[in-house]
Amino acid sequence: MRYIHETIKFDQSLPANIFAHEVDAVQSHWHESIEILLVAHGEVDVLVDGKNII
Repeated sequence: MRYIHETIKFDQSLPANIFAHEVDAVQSHWHESIEILLVAHGEVDVLVDGKNII
């Protein structure tokens, strides 16, 4: 499986980005930032280091 390197750019005054959106699928990617997911409805399948987590 091929992973895309995602470059995260931050505002100098707040070194964090917050995204709120609905997704069906996200291409496999990696970045050097921490990613925190909050699932408001239902469940999500996430692949982390080759392990599937629901």
